Amino acid sequence: MLEEEARQVAEEIENAAPANASPVDDLREGSVAYLKAMAVPGRTRLLLIEGPAALGTVTMETIDEGHAAASLREGLEDAMPGHDVSALTNLLSASFDRAALDIDGGGDKDTIQAAMLFLIDRVVTPNGSRHEGSQ
Repeated sequence: MLEEEARQVAEEIENAAPANASPVDDLREGSVAYLKAMAVPGRTRLLLIEGPAALGTVTMETIDEGHAAASLREGLEDAMPGHDVSALTNLLSASFDRAALDIDGGGDKDTIQAAMLFLIDRVVTPNGSRHEGSQ
């Protein structure tokens, strides 16, 4: 069940990327899609609390590596060619999980989503601002 939920999250992220979008726009759309996918009732609790408690963090990280984390890593590699994004993927993944937990706990979805998009922009653009044409 955990594997299937993780697969569904990754599928929703992949389906969110608009055709012919820039790598930065793909990351932004994927960010919104992740938070939306994690808002499915019970999903955040299952994937971020109960799964790690039952299976251990190493097993859950392995599951994530094949799904949402893989999408994030690929997006970062596309947006930052020539950079080793391994550590950055782990740190941003943790930020996304924290954002999902905050939203699940009653935090303001729009504020948290805006903060994640700000973080993505700061990480992947040279001057920390969105490229022209980004939404």
